[in-house]
Amino acid sequence: LDVDGIEHAILVGARRVLAHPDLRTVLVESEEGRPGTDEIKSVLAPVGFELEAEFVHNANPLHPGPYVKNSLYRRIR
Repeated sequence: LDVDGIEHAILVGARRVLAHPDLRTVLVESEEGRPGTDEIKSVLAPVGFELEAEFVHNANPLHPGPYVKNSLYRRIR
């Protein structure tokens, strides 16, 4: 899911789809500091997803941020 800053809103609107047991993984790109970014995990956890891995782009001490990251969530239940 890469929708240029409205990932949280899309996930909130997709709760019924996210609850479908055939959906096993969700990949979300987000940028720190954008509204809703910190709440993505709290939208996915109640429907059975847990953060499995993250890849942060440009994560180095010489890059001041904000950082963009790809987060992989996997259904655990």
